[in-house]
Amino acid sequence: MIHGSRKSRILSGISANVYAQIVTIGVQLAGVPLLLHHWGVQYYGEWLLMFSIPSYLGMSDLGLGTVATTEMSLSIARKDYQRAGQVFKGAYFFITSVGLAVCGLFVASVWLLPYHDWLNLQLVQPRELQWAITLLTIYVFLAISLTLLLGAYRTIGRYARGQVISNTFRIMEFAAMLGVVIWGAGIVVAAAAFLIVRVCYFFFVLQDIRSKAVWLKLGKFSWEWPVLRPLLSPSLSMMTVYMGQTFVTQGLVTMVGVVLGASSLVLFSTVRTLCNFAKQLIGIVNLSVFSEYAISIGNQDIGAARRLHTRSVQVNVVLTMVSIVGLKVAGPFVLDLWTKGKVEAVEPFFTLYLVYILVNSMWLGSWNMLLGCNQHQSITRVYLFTSLLVIISAFIGIGRFGISIVPVAMILSDGIFSAFVLKKSLEVLQQPMPEFLRQALSRPTL
Repeated sequence: MIHGSRKSRILSGISANVYAQIVTIGVQLAGVPLLLHHWGVQYYGEWLLMFSIPSYLGMSDLGLGTVATTEMSLSIARKDYQRAGQVFKGAYFFITSVGLAVCGLFVASVWLLPYHDWLNLQLVQPRELQWAITLLTIYVFLAISLTLLLGAYRTIGRYARGQVISNTFRIMEFAAMLGVVIWGAGIVVAAAAFLIVRVCYFFFVLQDIRSKAVWLKLGKFSWEWPVLRPLLSPSLSMMTVYMGQTFVTQGLVTMVGVVLGASSLVLFSTVRTLCNFAKQLIGIVNLSVFSEYAISIGNQDIGAARRLHTRSVQVNVVLTMVSIVGLKVAGPFVLDLWTKGKVEAVEPFFTLYLVYILVNSMWLGSWNMLLGCNQHQSITRVYLFTSLLVIISAFIGIGRFGISIVPVAMILSDGIFSAFVLKKSLEVLQQPMPEFLRQALSRPTL
């Protein structure tokens, strides 16, 4: 049974996401200066570069976690709890099997191949790198397993509970890691601290969600292939999305770190973290309404889906405009105070990154709607292409133009993608463009 009314679910989701953003801001505001103080710019930069490598393994769930969550939401909206349980069981065993295989192969490669030389590390020693990446890989594997478990909270209308649990454990992970760093530990112990808390997090969620959703049972190992097979096509499309996201997030981190060095990577990562506060703000809205698209479509309430889409796009753009104006005025001062003068708002990189955040906000609401009802397949190739465009443009220009070429490439790719996403979302909702624009320019209502 789906918990609560749509309005109560959205409002509680917004409250939970506000808590999530407070946690994120607190972790970032405290983490960057403390890690810079205790580890120094070079060692901290090498940690960021090393931390980015296992993140690529997040794609090993093949996009099935998100797609299966949406399918479970659609099934529950139709009161088909048996199918929801079959989807969960098959997807969970499939994701963990593939994730275990991929992560195992990656760990083996870390101990056999010269990653230390490839990453051009100076302070981190080869053995440190091997142990730290091994621990972080196990951490990522548990994150992959948690994707579907946390998604199950969405399907029963308890998204807010899942968010509160998730972000409470984030605080605990951060506190454990920061505690050992202040104590004098290096990257291996820091990675171990992350992992220990993540193990506790995994088992807590596993028990909690099973008590809230009686249909959610694992039982005997089975991929439930007849139920799972139709989901593989949208899942592979979702993996394409993850590939694009990884190229833009972790790929750029790796490129900046290898080509320009640890100091430039700290600049890029810190400025991006500050500017991304605007993206995290609109995430409060997008994450709160994500499952409501599947519920509305499952109930054949296309009008509710249209209203949700229009208002989320509207709120995304307005909140982002307000945020970037504030960041433009106060950002350099905040950055100097935050890092104690170790990182500056270098121009034109800082302003260009703010422009990218605004362009990015123009398509996130529509993209969220397409993912929320599994209608993303036809444009995932466009997303991958535009993401590759970012990497290729940055790779060609970063040596000549420096770090400022990165946000320029991101603005270009997001501008292209925005047009495709809006067109597709209105096709799915069967809504004419004039009607969408008229609603988007009217007063927001829930």
